[in-house]
Amino acid sequence: MRLFWTGAVCLMAATMSSSMNAQEAGSPSDCCSVVTKAIEAAGRVKPGSTRQDIEKEFGHDGGLFTMREAAYVYKLCPYVKIRVVFALDPAGNGFEERPKDVVKSVSTPYLEYPHAD
Repeated sequence: MRLFWTGAVCLMAATMSSSMNAQEAGSPSDCCSVVTKAIEAAGRVKPGSTRQDIEKEFGHDGGLFTMREAAYVYKLCPYVKIRVVFALDPAGNGFEERPKDVVKSVSTPYLEYPHAD
């Protein structure tokens, strides 16, 4: 009987350990889900979109940028980025970003480590 309980405890420990490792690593479907969402979000950014539209799902990447051109990171995964070129809102003063700045062009999504300021 003692051998039975020892075996049962070892089996439970092994099962718990392997399921915890799978959860830590994340299944491929979890990773693919985030990538799919990022590609779809990037696909919604088109010439004619506004800076305000972009900033619903993307945030500024760290590092240097200008008002006319900037890299953005996907908020759910900062390794997914896009580069955007803007036509500045004529109502602005030329010294600050405006929510109504219009997208002139956008890159395809790419992977890169986030920049830190």
